[in-house]
Amino acid sequence: MKKFAMLIKNKDSFLFKSIEIIKKSMYLKLGLIFMVLPTFVSFFYYGLIASDMYISETKFAVKSSSASDGLSLPTQNSIFALPNSSSQEAKIVKEFLETIDAFTSIDKRLNLISHYSDSSHDIFSRLSKNPTLSDKIEFWHKVMSVQFDQDSNIVTFTVRAYDKEMAQKITTAALLESENLINSMNLRANADTKSLAQHELEIAQNRLEKAQSNLKQFRNTYKDINLKTTAESVQSLILTLETQATQIKAQILELKMYMKESSPQIQSLNTKLRALEEQITLEKNKLTSLSGGDESFNNLVSEYDILMTEYDFAHKQLVYAMTSLEQAKVKILSQNLYIVDIAKPSLPDESLYPKTFLFSFYVLISAFMLYTILSFIISAIREHVGF
Repeated sequence: MKKFAMLIKNKDSFLFKSIEIIKKSMYLKLGLIFMVLPTFVSFFYYGLIASDMYISETKFAVKSSSASDGLSLPTQNSIFALPNSSSQEAKIVKEFLETIDAFTSIDKRLNLISHYSDSSHDIFSRLSKNPTLSDKIEFWHKVMSVQFDQDSNIVTFTVRAYDKEMAQKITTAALLESENLINSMNLRANADTKSLAQHELEIAQNRLEKAQSNLKQFRNTYKDINLKTTAESVQSLILTLETQATQIKAQILELKMYMKESSPQIQSLNTKLRALEEQITLEKNKLTSLSGGDESFNNLVSEYDILMTEYDFAHKQLVYAMTSLEQAKVKILSQNLYIVDIAKPSLPDESLYPKTFLFSFYVLISAFMLYTILSFIISAIREHVGF
């Protein structure tokens, strides 16, 4: 027994070499089995069992009606480009198509659950009969793909189905749901813009109506349509009367130099002067008090000026608000977003999924890498324990 043990441990002995050859042969067979068996199973499944699926694709972009869709720095390097509104909306559409809401909306149109859970398809690829919310979103992410190109702002939607017509219908429905999303966003943005402009118009209308009412009430109270014009007329009349009175006083002084004060001519001028002074006093009373009231005529003119200023400002505000409303309507029309079909939903003419040879090759590579890693681990353990 000792000699036999020595022969086994002796690396130069024939027995030791034979045992090593047997070990390597066993490892090689195990390696082949470890790699070939999963590859054969996957090839058998994908080639004979897996249900054929058809792939439909569509490409679209989100565009704005306005000529200038965004701002970017004047450089050829796209890294300095600022994101525009269409790019942001396209990203929103991409995110929407990946949600359970998109799946639910398309399911209502085409009954996706019934199609994908049909028992005629293989059990590993189909959806369960009564899927949970988590099952739906997981399966949806498995059969569809949404890609967004940052440079061209193009969204590419791809979906797999067990029937080629169904694949095209799903792609078409996804495109319609994207258009519905864009339309709802347009309606909300348009409603907000128009509502704000309409609100400002209503404020301006109320302010003008209030200014008109205050001005009307003032005019009805003081029986004057334009108090400022009346004041200017009274002041002009007073100035004219005072000028005439001054001239008569000068004439009286001149006549007194060679006539007696009791002369008829001087008496006549005195009478005329008194009439003018009475008229001047009467007109001045109009400026100091109106209709016997205690309120100053000048204060009324100042109040009237304030009312007229408010009326003029309210009128200009109304004109500006009406102009803003019309501009908002034009802006709504010019900035509406819409879907542009770059490539319409395709109708596949052959099944491109599953890719039997490619998927089997992936399994073979994966098995080989796993076998290599395990071999290194086993070798390290054997060397560590001395076996």
